[in-house]
Amino acid sequence: MDPSGRMTCDELLDHSYFDHFRNWFQPELEMLLAKEAKKVAKSKSRMHVSHKTDFTDKILLPPSLHQS
Repeated sequence: MDPSGRMTCDELLDHSYFDHFRNWFQPELEMLLAKEAKKVAKSKSRMHVSHKTDFTDKILLPPSLHQS
């Protein structure tokens, strides 16, 4: 078949063959995406905590700026 005569991806996805395609796979894909998002959020939170350093106790302030 001549490649210029082929349907585009958009045209193929609009074809009736794919009408119920989303219904078959969407629940599973949503579950997998949610699971992956949780892993990413968890790893970002761990990275944020592990790299967080509080230097406030190391700062030498003049007595007039000390908080009571």
